[in-house]
Amino acid sequence: MFQHRGYTPSATFLGDKGRDWASLLETSEITKLEDLSWADEWAYMLDMDLFDDSTVRMTIRQLKGDTLLDPVLLRRLAFMALSDRCAKKIAEVIGELVAMLSDDKRPDIQAASASCLFQLAKHGYGKQIIEKGAGEPLRSMLHQDKPRETQVASLQCLSQLILEPSSGCQTFSTARDILVNQPEAWSDVVFDLIDKPQRQSQKIVGLSCLARLAKIEQTRGVLVTLIRSTSWSNGLLVANREKLKNYRSIFPEPRNRDEKHGFAATLLELLGQPETRFHATSVLQCMSAELHGVITSSDVYYKKLLPIQLMSMIQDGHPRAKAVGVLCLSDYFKADSEIRQSAFHREPDLIVILTNKLFSINSHCFPAQIEAVKTAFLSIATHDDAVRKLDDNKVINAIVKILCIEGWLDLEGGSGLLYRILSRDVNDGDITGVMVSVANTIIRELVLGSVSGDTTSLHQTQAFFVKLCHHKKLYTLMTANQDIIDTIIDALNQPRRRAKAITFLERIAKDGSARQLMLNKQLLEIIAKLGKNIIRKKSVGKNTVISDRGTLSAVRAVLEVFASHEKFYQSLLEDSVFHVITDGITTDVLNFREGYRVEAQIAGVRCLRELVKFKDARQVILSGGITIQLKELLRAFNDEPDSSQWLRGWSDYGDLLEDTLKQLITH
Repeated sequence: MFQHRGYTPSATFLGDKGRDWASLLETSEITKLEDLSWADEWAYMLDMDLFDDSTVRMTIRQLKGDTLLDPVLLRRLAFMALSDRCAKKIAEVIGELVAMLSDDKRPDIQAASASCLFQLAKHGYGKQIIEKGAGEPLRSMLHQDKPRETQVASLQCLSQLILEPSSGCQTFSTARDILVNQPEAWSDVVFDLIDKPQRQSQKIVGLSCLARLAKIEQTRGVLVTLIRSTSWSNGLLVANREKLKNYRSIFPEPRNRDEKHGFAATLLELLGQPETRFHATSVLQCMSAELHGVITSSDVYYKKLLPIQLMSMIQDGHPRAKAVGVLCLSDYFKADSEIRQSAFHREPDLIVILTNKLFSINSHCFPAQIEAVKTAFLSIATHDDAVRKLDDNKVINAIVKILCIEGWLDLEGGSGLLYRILSRDVNDGDITGVMVSVANTIIRELVLGSVSGDTTSLHQTQAFFVKLCHHKKLYTLMTANQDIIDTIIDALNQPRRRAKAITFLERIAKDGSARQLMLNKQLLEIIAKLGKNIIRKKSVGKNTVISDRGTLSAVRAVLEVFASHEKFYQSLLEDSVFHVITDGITTDVLNFREGYRVEAQIAGVRCLRELVKFKDARQVILSGGITIQLKELLRAFNDEPDSSQWLRGWSDYGDLLEDTLKQLITH
């Protein structure tokens, strides 16, 4: 009924290893489901090639032509509505589905239709559902005389309609009135499903309802009042809604330190079960402000157990579970010192674990929640009790690897997150010192990664480093960081790392925000020496390796930075260094067909353009006869458009020559 012809579903539910698609598609299994609460957690992972638009249309036709109505068909529609494509088709019959909510329909038909509308509301069709008049029928379905299945379906649909932005939730007075002002209409349903389930799946349904209600601002206060209340009357709320304090709570708080029960214990128990921990965590996170006292005030046992359960979820859960887990951990971590102590006692490398489990390529959070996850991660990593732990090489290495090298986070996301870590506003002098140390270490690790890492990570780390230079606070740290220069110099002195180091410098040289980092006399001397060696090999007719030939353009790109500064340009006028800049640049570039030779010549002309700004340098250039040869190059470039077309397409060579000559002659 669901699948394409000949398709055999083979996927299994990640949350329930014993179940597979085939069992769920059986009619007998479908009729036992209260709703699709399990799909809150897994819907984005489902194997949606099961669903076919034509199946949706066929099912709708059958429903319209069936005077008795088949609840199995309706449940199949609700199941298929998990797919965006199918939901769009099912939305065409919202009116018919709303009509099936009326009191003259059988309870199973009402429940199945409400479940289908609930799924459609998740896809943004809340406004249409409300406009078709679903409010009053859903209110009626919550009546205590109705079957539990009907009540649950109605509650799920009402709460989702309020949460759905497109439905204009603030104007949906019917749902708001029912859920906020009439808690007796739903509280028994929710709490009994959690406290007295007939089957394990009912706990999931109850927690799903509770989590959804917890997300609604108007109902969170009602829930807390109910949870903290002390007496109920035989499971049925008394009529006087003004005196909720007289209700019996099914989650009583412990009377002493050894008594492990109550609301906190119930949630923590559910948090420890794979089938229920996603929804239990959602409740804890959505109500963290309201429940902090309930969770943590009675017994240190809870404070120890909560971070353990949440860290397990972050470490072993799927991407959406990781996101929910860290959001919850962040709220309680910020609010309670004992929870922070417990978290670090249990996991001394907490920051490393969070970094690796939330942002790495092979283990990361749900992408749609990345901004919320980054904020939660930052609130933990930069908390006063955690920030000192950042000054640890294990932490630094993890951050550099995950944010700068692996690349699951894009350049903007990774550099932005790192900058927010390092630019934390602090008044404590000790913490300020830690942050400076962290920044310096990360900068050095980035440079080291660029000059010694593999080719795959080279571009990412270089780009990341340059990106950080655009942040003023970090740039100030970098310019004062001798570690950067020392690391580059060390790499330049090692043959196997030399090419990557010079490529790294070339990358910095091409970025205006970063190039100031290179202005170091010792670095200039080593770069000049490297260039001299390349030219010397050419002059004696010795074959040069490709990396050497390609490195010449990078050397010249680096020298261009020094050529633009009065403090250093004199060093470039020494005969041997000037020869590094000018060797071969007077050869007609149109004779070249190797890209690296063209790039090296262009880089040499750029150096000259910077040097002509200084009087001494202009005299050297003019006396050497280079000016006439550069004019000839420009003439040939302009007179042979067909030959130079390939060069015009990817460089500004012609404009570069013209501008250099203009500056040389007019000064």
